[in-house]
Amino acid sequence: MTLERDETKIIKETKEFMVYVQGNKNLEYDSLLKALQKLCDMIEEICGGTYNRAILVLTLK
Repeated sequence: MTLERDETKIIKETKEFMVYVQGNKNLEYDSLLKALQKLCDMIEEICGGTYNRAILVLTLK
Protein backbone atom coordinates (compact mmCIF):
# COMPACT_ATOMS: atom_id res chain seq x y z
CA MET A 1 0.00 0.00 0.00
CA THR A 2 1.40 3.39 -1.01
CA LEU A 3 0.55 6.35 1.16
CA GLU A 4 -0.54 9.56 -0.55
CA ARG A 5 2.38 11.46 0.97
CA ASP A 6 4.80 9.02 -0.70
CA GLU A 7 3.36 9.85 -4.11
CA THR A 8 3.51 13.61 -3.65
CA LYS A 9 6.71 14.27 -1.74
CA ILE A 10 9.60 16.12 -3.33
CA ILE A 11 12.82 14.13 -3.41
CA LYS A 12 16.28 14.61 -4.90
CA GLU A 13 15.18 13.08 -8.20
CA THR A 14 12.12 15.34 -8.55
CA LYS A 15 12.24 17.28 -11.81
CA GLU A 16 9.02 19.31 -11.66
CA PHE A 17 6.50 20.35 -9.04
CA MET A 18 3.91 23.05 -8.52
CA VAL A 19 3.61 25.47 -5.63
CA TYR A 20 0.15 26.81 -4.88
CA VAL A 21 -0.32 29.82 -2.62
CA GLN A 22 -3.64 31.31 -1.66
CA GLY A 23 -4.42 34.50 0.17
CA ASN A 24 -7.49 35.62 1.99
CA LYS A 25 -9.30 38.87 2.73
CA ASN A 26 -6.97 39.60 5.66
CA LEU A 27 -3.75 39.28 3.65
CA GLU A 28 -2.53 42.04 1.38
CA TYR A 29 -1.81 40.96 -2.18
CA ASP A 30 1.71 42.42 -2.06
CA SER A 31 2.54 40.31 1.01
CA LEU A 32 1.45 37.19 -0.83
CA LEU A 33 3.59 38.08 -3.85
CA LYS A 34 6.62 38.75 -1.63
CA ALA A 35 6.22 35.37 0.07
CA LEU A 36 5.90 33.62 -3.29
CA GLN A 37 9.00 35.37 -4.60
CA LYS A 38 10.96 34.41 -1.48
CA LEU A 39 9.96 30.78 -1.96
CA CYS A 40 10.98 30.87 -5.63
CA ASP A 41 14.33 32.42 -4.71
CA MET A 42 14.91 29.70 -2.12
CA ILE A 43 14.16 27.00 -4.69
CA GLU A 44 16.84 28.45 -6.95
CA GLU A 45 19.38 28.95 -4.18
CA ILE A 46 18.95 25.74 -2.20
CA CYS A 47 17.87 23.27 -4.88
CA GLY A 48 19.73 24.74 -7.82
CA GLY A 49 16.49 24.77 -9.74
CA THR A 50 14.64 27.27 -11.84
CA TYR A 51 11.04 28.35 -11.82
CA ASN A 52 8.26 29.68 -14.00
CA ARG A 53 5.57 31.70 -12.32
CA ALA A 54 1.93 32.08 -13.31
CA ILE A 55 -0.47 34.13 -11.24
CA LEU A 56 -4.23 33.80 -11.36
CA VAL A 57 -6.23 36.41 -9.49
CA LEU A 58 -9.85 35.62 -8.77
CA THR A 59 -11.95 38.11 -6.87
CA LEU A 60 -15.29 36.95 -5.51
CA LYS A 61 -18.01 39.51 -4.97
